[in-house]
Amino acid sequence: EGLADGLDELPRLDPVGGISPAVARARLDVLLSEVGVAGARRDFIPTAQASYDIPLTDDKTQVSFSVESATLQPGVSLSYQDPREDQGAGVPGQPEPDVRLNGTLTLGLSLDLSLGSFDTLRAAERQLEAAQAGLVSAVERDQLTALTLNTATEANEVRLGLAQTARQNAVTALAEVTARRDAGLATDLDVAQSAFTLTQTELDVLSAERDLLVSVLDTYRTYAVAPSRVLFPQADPAPSAAAEEDTAEEDAEEGEPSPEDQP
Repeated sequence: EGLADGLDELPRLDPVGGISPAVARARLDVLLSEVGVAGARRDFIPTAQASYDIPLTDDKTQVSFSVESATLQPGVSLSYQDPREDQGAGVPGQPEPDVRLNGTLTLGLSLDLSLGSFDTLRAAERQLEAAQAGLVSAVERDQLTALTLNTATEANEVRLGLAQTARQNAVTALAEVTARRDAGLATDLDVAQSAFTLTQTELDVLSAERDLLVSVLDTYRTYAVAPSRVLFPQADPAPSAAAEEDTAEEDAEEGEPSPEDQP
């Protein structure tokens, strides 16, 4: 066996592609920047508030229900007024007016137009522009890297093919020289020179295989893919519970004696 025959037993790794971690991070930065811009623009949306006050039977206690459009979170509050605080109120000698309210509805609208909100929006938009430019740059670098990796892999594959052809030619030449020596047409020195040439071609094959493997591993490193999925494939999945029960039943049936064997 030649020196390069041992590498045939190793699992083959094919080049991989996809999205590099740099592009993935750039896309995440753009997404986070878009969220920041959306949050800054939300500050300019008017906020509406609504509340409804319901007085209870004694007119001193009321329940208030409120909600706002920003969070849509409802609120409930209970207020109580001490009757002693109303002592002395009104005009002396005249009865208090009998006024009863069934409920009070209050509507409000607020809008934030402060300079700080505009500064926050401009900063978020600048950050988004920077993130988008970074994404374009990362995609361009990724395309250049993919082209470089593919070119290197193809060149090493061609080199490996040429080295394997040269080795096969060296094997044929060694067989021919050996036959000529047996026929008395060549010397042992010619056979030794042919064997040395074969060894050199085997070393060239090993070198080409190493370079090809390095270029393939560069793709795994660039795209953050673990080669262990190919080098160490996962074992067969564990059998399901139903399959284990069927196996246990079969074993039990095999272990039970037949009626003919029973005394």
